[in-house]
Amino acid sequence: MKKTTRILSLILALCLCFGLMATAAFAVDGEDTAAEAKDETVADIKLEVSTVGASSEMTVKIEATAVVTEKQAEAAAVLGAEALLAKQFVCTLKDSAGFIAANEEAVKAADVKINDDSLFEIKEVKVADGAVVVTCALKADALDKAAKAEDIKAKLSGASTTLCAELAKVEVKETVKSTVTAEVKGETVVVAKGETEAVINGNMKFVDVPSNKWFSDAVVWAVDHDPAITEGKDETHFVPNGDCTRGEVVTFLWRANGCPKAEKAENPFKDVEKGRFYYDAVLWAVEKGIAKGITEDTFEPNTVCTRAHVVTFLCRAEDGKPTKTENPFKDVEAGRFYTDAVLWAVENEITEGVGDDLFAPDSTCTRAMVVTFLYRDMAE
Repeated sequence: MKKTTRILSLILALCLCFGLMATAAFAVDGEDTAAEAKDETVADIKLEVSTVGASSEMTVKIEATAVVTEKQAEAAAVLGAEALLAKQFVCTLKDSAGFIAANEEAVKAADVKINDDSLFEIKEVKVADGAVVVTCALKADALDKAAKAEDIKAKLSGASTTLCAELAKVEVKETVKSTVTAEVKGETVVVAKGETEAVINGNMKFVDVPSNKWFSDAVVWAVDHDPAITEGKDETHFVPNGDCTRGEVVTFLWRANGCPKAEKAENPFKDVEKGRFYYDAVLWAVEKGIAKGITEDTFEPNTVCTRAHVVTFLCRAEDGKPTKTENPFKDVEAGRFYTDAVLWAVENEITEGVGDDLFAPDSTCTRAMVVTFLYRDMAE
């Protein structure tokens, strides 16, 4: 497979560590609870990542939400409110590729906030020796110092905190693989650890393709492909939810196959004009039996493609045939022009349908879906 793309997943991991820190505040460092905390994993972390701009002017916005478990709340209640309020927890984040060190100024300048209704607050954020060190604690008014254990548990159990980190002017010129590690300590006791593999890619230029979307890897592959399968609708927009026409789909497929010339230059279609971007692609696709005209002399290049049509084009291009007869979809009837193509696509992990045992053959195949199908079929 060519370049994997999780744009600045390393920074996403930074946010994950903040989530670790938030929940780790309840994995306290008493003798018994500390032992449990060493094996405690983060509870219910939800992450949102969006990126804007090309690599030389990239802004990354990350949000992480951590939810306190009942078990963590029970452990915290044992210590009492006054002891909890006095505690601080330190999260140290490092990466094996030296990304933090290389972007130290951008990391130092990051706008890091915790949501206003959170029980937590950030005490300090430092960048030193290629690591990010974050200190946090409960807010002074988060608990009544005289609160009983059952009241502390009720207050903390199920409480959530959301942290947002926004980094500007981060530059990544090439793909970098790294292992990111995080360690959270309460005084001297390790209360949480985390590790993730990150792949950083600075080639994403589209503001409407966040790095955490199911189609982001496919879009970057399509843009990086030689020749480029797509360059987007304009310099900064891919329009993933936009329609994809018959002319566009056969052009994407033609480019993915290296822009081959049709052996015969004969054009049977009155609506496929020479000089249009899809002209050579249509002639090649028809000659290879990948696509057919709507009538003998019309191709309808501007007609929107359905999911059934796209997987049929792919199947014909690969000369594919399903080896299994089991049909997982209740909306794919036997004997339809696309039936074998859908079964072949499922067998080759190109699609899993849209859920609820449906393939939605007559639904529009969006630009994101088309490049994702191509990516799953053809990426090395």
